[in-house]
Amino acid sequence: MTITSEEAKKALQANGLSIAQFAKTFGFNVHLVYAVLAGKNKASRGESHRIAVALGLKPKPSGEQGNAQGTAWHGVAGRAARSGLVLARGPG
Repeated sequence: MTITSEEAKKALQANGLSIAQFAKTFGFNVHLVYAVLAGKNKASRGESHRIAVALGLKPKPSGEQGNAQGTAWHGVAGRAARSGLVLARGPG
């Protein structure tokens, strides 16, 4: 299950996390995060694809280790928990 960019933005906002804070916390280029959320980047490979997966915009690649993605927000919430952030489950 994936979410839309609008849902991802709302989930970030609901958790008091700006797009820039999200980028910094997870080590992403802030300009790429904005481009992915705006739909200006297809996020088909590389860092932009990892951003889309972390936000729940794209499903986790089947070859990746870890828990199955039960919800679209699972990737962000899991990484946030490991980073000390507490994010609520996103829309869905």
